[in-house]
Amino acid sequence: MKEVKKYEKGKTLLQNVQEKTKLSDEEIEKLEDDIYSKFDSVYDAFIEIGRNGIDSVKELKLAKKTATVIEEICSKIKLPSVEIRGIMEITNSKSDGIEIIKKVLLDVLKKDSTMDITYLGAPKYRLSITSEDFKSAEKSLKPIIIEIQSNIEKKKGTFTFTREESKKTRDN
Repeated sequence: MKEVKKYEKGKTLLQNVQEKTKLSDEEIEKLEDDIYSKFDSVYDAFIEIGRNGIDSVKELKLAKKTATVIEEICSKIKLPSVEIRGIMEITNSKSDGIEIIKKVLLDVLKKDSTMDITYLGAPKYRLSITSEDFKSAEKSLKPIIIEIQSNIEKKKGTFTFTREESKKTRDN
């Protein structure tokens, strides 16, 4: 079922390319064959370009105009991603406790662009990490939690973390 959907998406993407580049049916077929020689599907090739840029498919030797159109189309594709979330409960009874918590969270936020921290009301904060798959999201979650926990506890605060349900956006 997934393969059929990928195939249909790939066909639609190629039709888009053909409309914008005015390539003939033969040229589009050749492009499709070239893509299939390197990728399992046209859709996979476009996702690859969306993630890593047109240079990631240099070996396809695309014409400049075709490459530009494909890159433009890929920039509009919503890439498959996952989000893992959890609730952090952070307290610090010192007089400057809120400043300590804010500094620790902002320092961690600066290091990782895939992460987001939302204030839910004292003492709760939601930590969410977005990644292309669960494995890499989990991999980046652990060190972040450890860093926040150790920095909060060093400053005599308390920290607990509770996982929430994870979400998948766009199945590929």
